[in-house]
Amino acid sequence: MRNILLVAFALLTAFTPTLSAPTETTKYSLSIRQAGLAWGPISAGNLKLYLTNPHTGYAGPKFPSAERVNFHVDKKDAGPRGTYSEVVNMHIVKYSNVGSDNSCLYAWDSVTKKTVFDECLDSDEFQPVIRKGVQAIKEFVDVLLRNANLLPSIAVGIALVVALTAVLTSAAVVAA
Repeated sequence: MRNILLVAFALLTAFTPTLSAPTETTKYSLSIRQAGLAWGPISAGNLKLYLTNPHTGYAGPKFPSAERVNFHVDKKDAGPRGTYSEVVNMHIVKYSNVGSDNSCLYAWDSVTKKTVFDECLDSDEFQPVIRKGVQAIKEFVDVLLRNANLLPSIAVGIALVVALTAVLTSAAVVAA
């Protein structure tokens, strides 16, 4: 437990400054870098967590081609080769319905082929819907980790909330 708390503290102190609110310059930089990593990989026990930069691609049945980020959780395979298998590959799109002032978030996992979150709020502010979406994604990941007998960790939740909220804040809005 002490190690988990140390990892959680390290994540908060190491990544919070680099994940501050984006400026116009950082928004532009994030959108042109394509799918490199925005954060990670971070190891937590037998898990590897990482988050991509915003990039365009398939984001599930609702968004066949859209700007999105991906949150990944991979588990280390048994054996000496050091390979990993996907547990979660969450495709996340920030969008707004054409002709309305709503803020929406869509999250689809390509491993389970499930829509984890798709909700709009009647506001032009994205922070409230991002918070709700991140919570839904965190709960989905927690359940998958428990069901797979993988070590659920405080670090996983903290990493997800801090990194995903920061990257989604800077992501572009897709018209739906």
